[in-house]
Amino acid sequence: MNACLPRSAANYAAAIDSFAVDSNPRFKRRDVTGDGRPETFCNQFVEAVCLLLEAPLPKGLLAREQLAWLQSKEGLEAAWIPVVEEQAREMALMGFPTVVGWFAPIGHSHIAMVRPAKAYVGTRIAQAGALCFSDGPLVRGFGRGKDLVFFSHN
Repeated sequence: MNACLPRSAANYAAAIDSFAVDSNPRFKRRDVTGDGRPETFCNQFVEAVCLLLEAPLPKGLLAREQLAWLQSKEGLEAAWIPVVEEQAREMALMGFPTVVGWFAPIGHSHIAMVRPAKAYVGTRIAQAGALCFSDGPLVRGFGRGKDLVFFSHN
């Protein structure tokens, strides 16, 4: 992937797939702090994909911080726009990096990449987390009944 490639669904999907999140040990849930509780790496996966796609996202932020930044003045100035789910699917199909997230009331939030997919299959995502997968339905990563937020890089 390089800066010369145009934004397209195929190039966007290739960027996601290049990380092999399903099996990549970099994103596998594990205890890195030594406290006996495994950490997840959804934030690092999203950061890596966005970096590859040249969609600016500050480095080293937790998911909650990434989501807060995306909706901040800085996020808007970096060409990230809030969208609704249907728009998120459309933007991903046009090759625009698009994320979905959930602010947890307590504990850790979650963030994932919206994957380019035909509208009739619903919203598809790629994520690292308790479950790591490169192509799955939105509900597999977030469950039901959550207030999700979507952002697309324009």
